[in-house]
Amino acid sequence: MHRSRNLLLAAFILLLASPSFAQNSPQAAPPDPAAPAIPNSPTGLQSQLEEIVRMKNKKELKRREQLISELRIPDPDAWFASAFGDDDGGKLAATYKNSWEGFEDRFTNMMTDFAQQGRTNISVKEISLPAKPVAEGQNQPAATDAKPVTIFYSAAAAQGSESGWPFPGVYTYVQGAFRLVNWQTLYVLPYVKPTRMRIGGNVALAKLVQKVNPVYPAEARKNKVSGSVVLHVVEGMDGHILQVEVVSGPPELIDAAIEAVRQWRYSPTLLNGDPVEVDTKVEIVFSLH
Repeated sequence: MHRSRNLLLAAFILLLASPSFAQNSPQAAPPDPAAPAIPNSPTGLQSQLEEIVRMKNKKELKRREQLISELRIPDPDAWFASAFGDDDGGKLAATYKNSWEGFEDRFTNMMTDFAQQGRTNISVKEISLPAKPVAEGQNQPAATDAKPVTIFYSAAAAQGSESGWPFPGVYTYVQGAFRLVNWQTLYVLPYVKPTRMRIGGNVALAKLVQKVNPVYPAEARKNKVSGSVVLHVVEGMDGHILQVEVVSGPPELIDAAIEAVRQWRYSPTLLNGDPVEVDTKVEIVFSLH
């Protein structure tokens, strides 16, 4: 009887191993190598950024550097042309490639700060870039001729229930993952205006890297004219002076003050990792002593 059981067991094992049985048995479908690792949805972006900000162990730093590097658009020339057209796309791609390395360093430093501060609660929202205005004499493009709309998102990182701190740039889905476009690149478009910050004169003074002292006008010195000239100044994204306007001061000293301040240069001011214009005031003191 034991011999019969053994023969039946052996026959069953042979049946399982036979090709016909294997072909008819249900099997799990193999993973699709073309399937994106990150879903094209706000939750997909949220999870992608969460993985970055939650890495703070030294053993994880190389992995975080890799994840940040993968935020770069894989083929900027082709993607910007497809999203913004050939003319604007070429300019945008050139700026993107030239600015990415420095931007990536600043982004990495910000992620380090977020991780150390525990800002790991990520929120995401869809945003709209300004539409390119239609040139005079041109008609609005027909719906059939319109390019597919590129969806962009902004993101913020919070600690607990407090207000979130914005991530730099905007995010869009390209080749199976979310990629990052810095605002410096988008400011190439004339219809996307740079962000401008207003800061106090003392705060701006701390970022001054090149200062030229005014030459005291000989006529004003002869007439013993002294006092302060207050100027309204706009700094460009690169820290150079874009605009100088007079607020107050002795007329005899104004030209000398303006000439000096036009040569000043500041270190770039960053907002969410992107350079911005700065609106501030400068006081130039002329003293006879």
